[in-house]
Amino acid sequence: MMIEQDILRRTYYGLSIYRLVLNEFYTGENPIHFTGDEIDLVKNPFNNHRKTLKLTREGGSYQFSDIEDPDFKGGPFEFASMHYRIMGIPLFQLLNHQLRMNLNVRYFKVHGVVSTQPGTQVSDGPGQCLSEVAQFSFFRAPIRNVYPFKKITLLEAYKLIRSYAYAQITRQLRSFVNPVEARAFKASQFNYVTFSGVFTSRKDCALSSHSGLVTIDFDHVPDVQQLKRQLLGDTGIVTELLFVSPSGDGLKWIVQKKGDEICHCDYFLAVAKYIRDNYGLEIDQSGKDVSRACFLPYDPDVFINPKYLKA
Repeated sequence: MMIEQDILRRTYYGLSIYRLVLNEFYTGENPIHFTGDEIDLVKNPFNNHRKTLKLTREGGSYQFSDIEDPDFKGGPFEFASMHYRIMGIPLFQLLNHQLRMNLNVRYFKVHGVVSTQPGTQVSDGPGQCLSEVAQFSFFRAPIRNVYPFKKITLLEAYKLIRSYAYAQITRQLRSFVNPVEARAFKASQFNYVTFSGVFTSRKDCALSSHSGLVTIDFDHVPDVQQLKRQLLGDTGIVTELLFVSPSGDGLKWIVQKKGDEICHCDYFLAVAKYIRDNYGLEIDQSGKDVSRACFLPYDPDVFINPKYLKA
């Protein structure tokens, strides 16, 4: 992605991005110190501000890791997304503004295909037509905020869920013993989407365009991994996106609505019957509402239909 390379060149391999984020936690401090060519251990705002953050130059950027957490690692854009909880073009725009780089981040190139914000296009190959990818609304926390922040695609949602952006709050949610406290924490801390479409506000009557996607919510599943394997092997309904719910004991199954002649609610009820007949499970009936909110958690093993990764 050319815009990422441009930003890295103008931020000394991403070091200025780390400094930008760290300065928001440690105002008035100089958070990054060098000893010779090596950077000293840095306070990690995502590990209780312990001095465990390691920044190492690898190729064209500085990569981060934590000496106490082997799963905590990535690059400058992932580090920024953990703090700002956005990715892609909105993140690039924010960095461009905050670091005064004066880059044109409205248009960027990915694998030779021109893509624009807010729309995203993909190509099946050189010289073939570009087609518009379905979009849906993304909302910033808390849940009482009913006005969307932007539009995103299924691939962007996949990257957010798979990244470390929501890891800390997901782990914190799963540590709650009191279900009332857990619900309150989730409602206040987690960003969310309306997979089924783009909205001017989060209510059924404010639907601007349907994405063709329907969310199937499995709660309190005895064996999450077994059900995940069954759904991925199901030939009756194709999986578009599948990930573990924020609580850790459920699954969010995103499927494609078939045909324009059937409405959202009727298709949802048909899938619910299919699940009941074939799996003996009842699904959350709130999914029949087209404006159903779906919280975005951290799931490094989130599955996306491979067709979305061909762009």
